[in-house]
Amino acid sequence: MSYHPDKTGRGDQDSVFLAIQEAHDNLVNPEKRRAYDSQNEFDDAIPTGNEKPARFYQLYGDCFVLNGRFAAKTPVPELGGDDAPIEEVYAFYDYWEKFESWRNFEFSEEREHNPDQANSREEKRWMIKENMKGVKNLKKKDNARVITLVERARQRDPRLARAAAAEKDAKAAKKQAKNTEKYAAENKAKADKEAAEQAAKDAVEAEKEAKKSIKADKEKAKKALRRVRAFLRKLAALAQEWVDPGVAKLPKLEEWDVDAVCEAGDMAKAEDLLEAFGPVEGDKPDEATASKEGLAAGLAALRAAHAAVKA
Repeated sequence: MSYHPDKTGRGDQDSVFLAIQEAHDNLVNPEKRRAYDSQNEFDDAIPTGNEKPARFYQLYGDCFVLNGRFAAKTPVPELGGDDAPIEEVYAFYDYWEKFESWRNFEFSEEREHNPDQANSREEKRWMIKENMKGVKNLKKKDNARVITLVERARQRDPRLARAAAAEKDAKAAKKQAKNTEKYAAENKAKADKEAAEQAAKDAVEAEKEAKKSIKADKEKAKKALRRVRAFLRKLAALAQEWVDPGVAKLPKLEEWDVDAVCEAGDMAKAEDLLEAFGPVEGDKPDEATASKEGLAAGLAALRAAHAAVKA
């Protein structure tokens, strides 16, 4: 108010008053204020990427804080330390990959023309258009600078390196587990198939052995029956040689009659007929003999069995 034309009497074209007006316009307009603040001294340098790993957190952390002053979106996350949770690290780089800067180069040296000195509205528009070409070029370069900063930090961040190694190990372990499971399943399937094939072979062999056993038992039973029958034939022949009034009147019992009786019966029946002769001496059929009473009793039993078969 001290420099208002009404106070000074120097008119509204007073240079001091015009400067104050321009300053006021820049301060109250957010875009112009940012354009003015953007021309303040600022270190655009970023790490080269060849620094020692021990300096990573301090060097890159300070650089991100410095560039964070131009952030359109706040709050700005910090780089953090070596013990920062990996989720926060991912969130940090996600923010800076999408970083939006309000930095404005409208008042930079790239501005070749002063629109306020234009002689016409058309000339002013042309000057503004020409100036914007340089402004956009500077803005593009600044965005590329920030992207380079983010990429260099990402490539050298030991936390991301550890996370990548852990993820790689986890994938390898998962793959190994999957392969192990696959091989186990294949081996089990192979073992089950071999077991089934062996079981089938064993079943076939068991069936063969069972048939052989049954056949052997049958042969054994037949052999035993033949032996008993041979004893009966021998004893029957001896009994019919013994002349007895009662026996002589009966028809002669031929060998085939004895065989018929044995074949019609079973082993138990044949053994019962053999026991009817009483104690039999001789280990072989040709040597078999018995008492006269036993021969008579055995012959009678044979005749009765033969009659039953014929009937």
